Amino acid sequence: MTIFGFALVTPELVRPSEEEPDPEVEIGEEYWTVVLHGSGLLDVAGFAFRIGGFGHADWKFDVGYDMSTFMEELPGLIELLERGEGRAEIDLYSQGVERTLLFEADGPVVRIEALSRTDWRPDPAVEILPMAELDRMVGELTRAFAQGLAVVDPEFAAQEPFTTWLR
Repeated sequence: MTIFGFALVTPELVRPSEEEPDPEVEIGEEYWTVVLHGSGLLDVAGFAFRIGGFGHADWKFDVGYDMSTFMEELPGLIELLERGEGRAEIDLYSQGVERTLLFEADGPVVRIEALSRTDWRPDPAVEILPMAELDRMVGELTRAFAQGLAVVDPEFAAQEPFTTWLR
């Protein structure tokens, strides 16, 4: 059985980006814009995103687009972990993926339900994770994201939320 999990995988060698900064993205933009741009930078640098669960070990997400949809909605999950109660939703809307993850805190565990809008079928449709394990994965993901950006594009990485994620 494959338990839900995710991680950003750093390539063996990470170098500063040689690409020109995107003139459309300025420092201080809205959260979703900076994580989308950051995901693109990490994708070009060779990072990989591993996510799986609900009976499927590898959902075959790319970093530049699929992972960015996960990152866009991460603040809601972070809030759930900080409160230790409530619900959060991550809508993975990218074409071909099209699934929603519903998180519900229940004491020391989180109930996660996967809903699909494609032929993909979760089996089981619900998984239970210790809250501490989900918190660990989120912390490792945000740190790896910010650390990668700090190497790839230090100027871009010197803004929120990345500076907070490095702490």
